[in-house]
Amino acid sequence: MKEAIITTAAFIALTIAVVAAVLVGTSKSELAECTKWSQEADAYPGYFLASWQKAQCDAHGVFISSPVK
Repeated sequence: MKEAIITTAAFIALTIAVVAAVLVGTSKSELAECTKWSQEADAYPGYFLASWQKAQCDAHGVFISSPVK
């Protein structure tokens, strides 16, 4: 019985760690994309964003001065 409790606790801890790692990794990846799009917007005239790109960058506090189409 004690082994089952330890195994269950370890499984729960591992699951929480994996979920946290995925969330942090996704956030960093999204921020990197916004930074890339910001640089592209500065470099290319006529650059525009999709509405989902603007929403993503707004969520991360990255302002991109390109129109949304």
